[in-house]
Amino acid sequence: MLGWLEKFRSFFRKNDNIQSFGEIVAPSGSAQGNDMVRDQLLSHGDDGSKARPIEHWAYPDPANEQSASYDSMAQKFEELGLSVESALDGGCKLSETKALKPDLFDDWTQKLANICADDGWEYDGWETEVVRPDEMEN
Repeated sequence: MLGWLEKFRSFFRKNDNIQSFGEIVAPSGSAQGNDMVRDQLLSHGDDGSKARPIEHWAYPDPANEQSASYDSMAQKFEELGLSVESALDGGCKLSETKALKPDLFDDWTQKLANICADDGWEYDGWETEVVRPDEMEN
């Protein structure tokens, strides 16, 4: 399973009518990028206030010969409290449970993006399930 940005990249690579996805998709880890996902959730009746499973995706930058190893990155992510599994192309699937409160969550994803960038990796975004108000516990 790929992160949401990688899904967009795949779509845009296959669509000859679109010249650049960079003008349409915000950088992974950014508040703007997170808002795009939260807007999609809200359109399905989910305001993001309930804690839920979240999966983040990170991959070594193929253009960076100095990228940190999978084991090194997995250790860093685990120290942050994330569950780590291997993903395609030597990447990491990072799992946690939390709410999508804009200020806290945006700071968190920016931190993950910065850690990745510092070690020659790319943060590829996150995904979650839709949790509607009628499914929320009182």
